[in-house]
Amino acid sequence: MAQEGKWANVGNPDFATGEAGHLVLSATGKPYVAYLGGGKGSKVSVMTFNGSGWAHVGRSGFMGEANSRPFLTLDTFGTPYVAYADSDDGDKVSVMKLDGAHWVFVGEPSFTEKAYGPSLALDVSGTPYVSYVEPDNGHKVSVMRFDGIDWVPVGASGFTGKTFGASLALDASGNPYVVYADFDRGFEATVMKFDGSDWVSLGVPGLAKGFSCHALALDAAGAPYVAYAKKEGGGVSVMRFDGSGWTPVGAQGLAGRGSKLSLALDALGTPYVAYLDGDSKVAVTEFDGTGWVAVGEPKFAGNRGFSLALDATGMPYVVYGDADNKISVIRFVGNKRVTKASVPAL
Repeated sequence: MAQEGKWANVGNPDFATGEAGHLVLSATGKPYVAYLGGGKGSKVSVMTFNGSGWAHVGRSGFMGEANSRPFLTLDTFGTPYVAYADSDDGDKVSVMKLDGAHWVFVGEPSFTEKAYGPSLALDVSGTPYVSYVEPDNGHKVSVMRFDGIDWVPVGASGFTGKTFGASLALDASGNPYVVYADFDRGFEATVMKFDGSDWVSLGVPGLAKGFSCHALALDAAGAPYVAYAKKEGGGVSVMRFDGSGWTPVGAQGLAGRGSKLSLALDALGTPYVAYLDGDSKVAVTEFDGTGWVAVGEPKFAGNRGFSLALDATGMPYVVYGDADNKISVIRFVGNKRVTKASVPAL
C-alpha cells in the first residue's frame, strides 16, 4: 500500500558538524540534540529547533572533551540535563543542566572513577540517575544518583559482568533498570533491576546470545522492552518482560545490521526501533500489534550515529550524522499508519 506520509527535515539539514549523540523532545514536541563537535574527544554541544532554525542551548562546546557520546534528557519542566565522560579530567563522568542561559554542574563534577558510556535518566521528581562502565573495575557497570547534595551509589558498584556498554531506564516509581551485554557469557543480553537493596536479574539472565548493541525502554505500566542486534548478521529483535519471563515482540531478527539501534515507546506502549538496514541506511519500524511495519523509506544515512524519539502523538523524529560528519534531524509527517510494508526477518 502506498505511503501517505513522508520523512521531512526539521529546519535546515546539516545544521551542525560532528558526531550525533542523543535526541529528546519536550512535552510540546521541541527537539533537542546533544552531539560531539568533532567526533570522539571533542567538545559537547546542545542545540534546539526554535521554530525557524537550529540554535545553541547555552554556549557551544560548553563542556570538556568527551570520550564517548553524551547522553541528553529533559526534566518535567523541559530543563535539559547532559551526562558525559570528561577526557580532560581522567575520563570521569559529570552531569550538567541548563540554569537560565548557562550550563551548571549537578553536584560535583567528575564524581566517578574512570568511565565511559554514561546513560542518564530522571525520576518523576527530577532526581538524576546515571549508569556508566568502569574500565578499571573489570569493565563492569555502576549506577549513581544525585541526592540533592552529593552523588551516591545505587547498590554495589560493578554489579554486572564484564561489558562495553549499558542502557539505563527508570519506571514510574523511580526503580532503575539496566541492560548490558555480558562479555564472559558470550555477549548475552541481561537486564537487571534495583530492588531497593540489591541489583537482581529480571527473568533468566541471558535473554539472547552474541549481541552487539542494545536499547532499553519501559512502558507506562513499567514493563521493560529490550531491542538488541546480534553479531554476524543476526538482525534486530525486540523482547518484552511480561512479569515472569521475556517474550518476543513480533518476528525476531529483522533484516538489518547489528552495529547501532535506538528504541522508543509511544504513550500506548507501541514500540518503534531505528536501526541500520542492509544498505547502511537508517530504517524505522513500528510494531502494529501483529508484525513490524516500515515507517517511510529508509533512505537517510546514519554512519556517524543516530537516535530516535517520539512526540506526544507518537510521530517519530530521528537525529543522524552522515559520512561527512553533518548532523540533521528529520521527522515523519502525515499518516504513518497506512504503511503496511512488512519488514522482513532474516
